[in-house]
Amino acid sequence: LAALAGSQLRTNHTNRQQPAANNQTHEMTVPNELIGCIIGKGGTKIAEIRQISGAMIRISNCEEREGGATDRTITITGNPDSVALAQYLINM
Repeated sequence: LAALAGSQLRTNHTNRQQPAANNQTHEMTVPNELIGCIIGKGGTKIAEIRQISGAMIRISNCEEREGGATDRTITITGNPDSVALAQYLINM
């Protein structure tokens, strides 16, 4: 993760200055019981993913689904490279 972070931080630093018109949004649904692994203790892991990817990441509150299952929606917004990297890091 650290090696990936070093190369991506240089790339994403310049990408953040691109116009917002190039931004895209992607939504992921994650079971509530797994969301803690993504957020990390005190929010450290999600903060690291935000910093490395340069994407804006929002995690919804619990949503009731059919059958009583609860899911959380993760919304990732940024340039295409930032969104793809954030998705990759979340799925690790």
